[in-house]
Amino acid sequence: MSRLSNILSALIDAHPESLVQVAATLATERQIAEHRLRTEQLNVLMMQRSAAPHQTYTPALYNDGIHWIAEGGMSQGPSLIGRGNCPAAALADYDEQWLGLK
Repeated sequence: MSRLSNILSALIDAHPESLVQVAATLATERQIAEHRLRTEQLNVLMMQRSAAPHQTYTPALYNDGIHWIAEGGMSQGPSLIGRGNCPAAALADYDEQWLGLK
């Protein structure tokens, strides 16, 4: 046995309750990590199934010669304008503004 194994064996022999505490802590930490992973997976799934604002409100998409523009909004209130160097970037900018992330 290695020196480390001998030290660990001596510690376990002297304090067996410590091993139980370590095992319980590891089990709890594993359960927490598994819960976080499941929660994250569920959040991703919910986001994938939710319609993005540009899918719900269908803004006009055009190129103004400099940027791609996604422009639109609800029937009442000011229009939102998303800009980007490609259509996807303009739509992403529109979504961020709609969701108040910008």
